[in-house]
Amino acid sequence: MSTTTITVLMGGPDAEHEVSVQSGSRVAEALAGFDDFAVRSRIIPRTDRPDRDALAAMLDEDACDAVFPVLHGPWGEGGPLQRMLESIGRPFVGCGADAAAIAMDKLTSKRTAAIAGLPTPDAVEVVAGRPIP
Repeated sequence: MSTTTITVLMGGPDAEHEVSVQSGSRVAEALAGFDDFAVRSRIIPRTDRPDRDALAAMLDEDACDAVFPVLHGPWGEGGPLQRMLESIGRPFVGCGADAAAIAMDKLTSKRTAAIAGLPTPDAVEVVAGRPIP
């Protein structure tokens, strides 16, 4: 039986760093319960946004087969991290960078759903300093 090495990424530079560490720890713990997974946990510091090369080096050091990102906020779940993982050719759990960016922008998500023919409730974009229509 072959073992798949998974690196669980958590933490990161966004405001929900601590929640991400809690969530990521739970994911790593759950994955470790399977005999066919070797699990590595990586906490990205609150003050760090690793660049492409630093991320690739970290994942190479873990010799991981796939990444399970459990980061919250714009950098970790809004496309930038996913774009880096795509650029280094590392398989990961979740949607790709473009879908992540759309999902993070609620008005763009609504417009995308409407274009696909899905019903959505009425909405108004609220911008600071502008009166609400």
